[in-house]
Amino acid sequence: MNRLALFSLLILLSACGPNEQLPSIRTSSGLDIDGSRNVALTGAVNMISQTTALDQKIAPDGWSTAPVPLARPMGYAIATRNGKVMIYDERDSIKHIVETGDSNVIDQLLTINNRIYAIGLSGEVHAINTAGKILWQNKAPQDVTANAVITNERIYLPCNKTLYVFATTSGNFEKQVIFALDIHSLAYSISGNALVLAATHNEAGAEDSLFVLTASGDVTHRYGLPQSRFTSNLALVGDDDDQLAYGYLGGMTGPQRASEVTLITGVFEGKLEKVWTQAVPYVIGNVAANDEDVIVGGIREQGELTSGIDAFRLNDTIHTWSRRFTEPLVAPFGVSENNVYLQLSFRSDAIVETRGIFYTLHSRTGKTLRSQSIPGAQDGFLPHIPMPDEQGRFLLADRERLVIYLLDRSSFERVFK
Repeated sequence: MNRLALFSLLILLSACGPNEQLPSIRTSSGLDIDGSRNVALTGAVNMISQTTALDQKIAPDGWSTAPVPLARPMGYAIATRNGKVMIYDERDSIKHIVETGDSNVIDQLLTINNRIYAIGLSGEVHAINTAGKILWQNKAPQDVTANAVITNERIYLPCNKTLYVFATTSGNFEKQVIFALDIHSLAYSISGNALVLAATHNEAGAEDSLFVLTASGDVTHRYGLPQSRFTSNLALVGDDDDQLAYGYLGGMTGPQRASEVTLITGVFEGKLEKVWTQAVPYVIGNVAANDEDVIVGGIREQGELTSGIDAFRLNDTIHTWSRRFTEPLVAPFGVSENNVYLQLSFRSDAIVETRGIFYTLHSRTGKTLRSQSIPGAQDGFLPHIPMPDEQGRFLLADRERLVIYLLDRSSFERVFK
């Protein structure tokens, strides 16, 4: 069960300042679970390398997560569908293989302060250090149904209608919060030290809800959203996380429901106000933002395929740009101050030389800076929001083979936000 997007390539590093480092919280879904922490990088992918392919017997069903960067001297971690966590060093060699159980399908990897948390589909949580030692393990009594969120103190694990809260240091169960609706997605406000949670009826035309929770899991606000069915992640916007953007299906417009993105403010203060709402022709699956724009993407197949990305100005009603693709945009994209990074995986029946292409678009215009095919990727990559490792490379996991692609850009600024 994989939820997020992918990206490319390997080349020269420019001089780095002494304070440049990766964000402390990273996940197999992106730099931050909600996709709103953009990475201030520039440059288009133009060089590719890959790790040595592992014997498929190690994990016959392949990877189950995307790679997650670690701080030096380690490189990154990745998980498999038979309960293994592979820890690579900065030279792209396997340093440790951690066994969590053959039946444990690891759905997500979270890291903070170079500690790894493996989240299994059945609710298992394993805390692992970079020496390959399991520090603690615990289990939620239900299957995991959405992306988890991690902070310095806690892991928030969504399981159907229940949010389970565990302590990161000890693994002790702290709290469970039960909702009347299924949990769709979560986002954590660093500035407000609070959570915003989307809960859904999973049916069109109903009233989905937004909840605000304290870091300890107490509900402080609830907002009913008539004629709204969540379809995307929640993206906190602005330096103070004071705005929230998300995609949803609304009321009927002709033969189908409107697909819209909305930007709201006042979520944490109990005074919800709409800044703007914009319609797009596809179902929105991914929302992200930088300092100027909210950028959305997704697909819709009703007769003909509609697949694309659109950008809308943050504090205006301007539709900045749009792009449409002939293949489904099923993987989320990454947004930096100047660029949008995304990958397209072609269908198995498509007649193409390679089934994986990595795009770099200019975030202000939507124009293609570079499109790079990735040789050897026969069935595309596991989806995740792209993030750089400490060498500035994007990391992609092959969907079929036990290979990781290392993708670098022609130039970049090593400044992380």
